[in-house]
Amino acid sequence: MDISLFHSAASQFDHLRNVHSVTTMNTISHLIEKQVIKLELPVVFYAGFQRFSNFPYQSKYYERLGKVCDQVYIFGVPDIRLAPIPGVTFIGLDADSPLVEEWFLVVDSPAFWTTLIAKQVDEYYSTMRNRQFDGIWSYDEDVVGHVARDMARTVQREYKRITQRDYATQNAYITEINHYFMRQLDATKFTSQRQQTQLSTLYTFMDALTRDLPTPYFSVNHFPVPLLEDLVHILYTFFEATDVAVILRENDQYYPVIASRYSQRTPNPPFHSGTGASSQAIEHGTLIRIDDTIQSNKIDPLMPKAQSLIAAPITGKKDIYGAITVGDVTANNFSKEDARTVATIAKVLGLIIEQRAQASKALVEA
Repeated sequence: MDISLFHSAASQFDHLRNVHSVTTMNTISHLIEKQVIKLELPVVFYAGFQRFSNFPYQSKYYERLGKVCDQVYIFGVPDIRLAPIPGVTFIGLDADSPLVEEWFLVVDSPAFWTTLIAKQVDEYYSTMRNRQFDGIWSYDEDVVGHVARDMARTVQREYKRITQRDYATQNAYITEINHYFMRQLDATKFTSQRQQTQLSTLYTFMDALTRDLPTPYFSVNHFPVPLLEDLVHILYTFFEATDVAVILRENDQYYPVIASRYSQRTPNPPFHSGTGASSQAIEHGTLIRIDDTIQSNKIDPLMPKAQSLIAAPITGKKDIYGAITVGDVTANNFSKEDARTVATIAKVLGLIIEQRAQASKALVEA
């Protein structure tokens, strides 16, 4: 098999790539498998194990998946003989197949869709535990559909494109998976306090998405303002930043929610596009990190006292909906990892906005 899922997906969705450890890959894989089992989804499930000798440790999961799924396909080099499992088909790979270097799971159904695709970064690691994988973990229907179509062709199975998806149900599943994902990683050891801060920020944000909201509440672009205020507070607290702003756009109007040690009790200033890191992130859809706004003459009007800045666009597959900006009065206060954390939250926010819009549209049309 000459197909490479990683290169096929990465060529179109390069912005979603990240490097994962084996521990992280296992955590993500188990959460996806458990979700399919828990929901008893009759899906076509594809999984790449690189070698069949990696499979026996997971066989109990796949005995259960074989019972609930329409069909399960396992890919790997047949370096050992595997016992048959009802509902599971083993696909042997040649040693020179690109898929031998890839770890992947694909689930595509109207109620739940996700994919994990990764390629081993360095083939010279002596043990599996030490290996690193350059990967994409996505809930985007275009990404998942693209990969599911490739896999269907590989096993010579008809691919049925999903035209109607349940975005409200998917959003609930995403929140649940991310919640458990953060709890799983919380049990691991971290090399720095900064890593713990980043994890805590993401975990608390995911947890906030599940809380009950008072009614009625005001929303911007289908996203509840109380949750925006939660997000601002989370970033403000965990980054120990002096300024945080979340700006959402609706009908060409910008709505900033701001926390600042200097202007926290004053009305939020109006947001005008055209100047500052926040505006540039929105207009160009790019992540911006500034180490010293004074030296670079790039002061943001929303937080004029901030010398360090991170501005991440809130993007979906259809549009740019705003930006998340974190600032501090000291220069060189944020790392690349901090910027990645803010960017991850911004991507999740963009995805949720679009899914809430789809769910709202479905309710109106029902």
